[in-house]
This record gives sequence, structure tokens and C-alpha cells, in this order.
Amino acid sequence: MGTGVSVYVGAAAPESLVLVVSDATFPFADVTEADVDARLPNGESLEWDWTLDASTPGQLRLTHEFAADGSDVPLFGTYSLTGWLVTPSTRRRITPSSFDASAYP
Repeated sequence: MGTGVSVYVGAAAPESLVLVVSDATFPFADVTEADVDARLPNGESLEWDWTLDASTPGQLRLTHEFAADGSDVPLFGTYSLTGWLVTPSTRRRITPSSFDASAYP
């Protein structure tokens, strides 16, 4: 995921957002948790829950299902995703990503 990804303001479950993290040397099979927050266009930070969907050598797929009430994406603009992957022995910062929230057509 990265620049060019669009999400609609008020996005709600069962809609979701997928984040793919890549690194040829990181042991993704050992990841037990993804601690990734969303920073809203106004600077507020929201803690989102992520599901560890699948890992392959060199890649991990994370999925966030939006809140049923649409509260995860309340504003128009660019959202930033930052955080960590957690294994039993380490924490690793992920490369920040972003997406744009716009009006539903």
C-alpha cells in the first residue's frame, strides 16, 4: 500500500484496508503482533487493530477492518500509517505508508 490508495470517508465494516510489509531479511513468520496507528489529517492519532493475514519469506500482509460505525475515517485528506511489528525477540519499525480519504462518488 502507498501513495495512490484511496479510501472513502466513513468507510465501514466489512470494508478493510490491506498493508503489505516487505523485507527480504526479516522473519515475518515470527511476527506475533502489528502495532500500527493511523494519523488523521488533523494530526490526531487512532490505534487500529490489524489481523496478521499471511506471511511468506520476505513479505507480511496485514488487514484492518474498518469500524462498523465508520469512525475510523472521519475526515477528508491524507492519513499516515506508522508502527511496529513485534516478534518474541524484537520490535521492528515499519516503513510509513499513507492513503487519501475522499468523498464517496
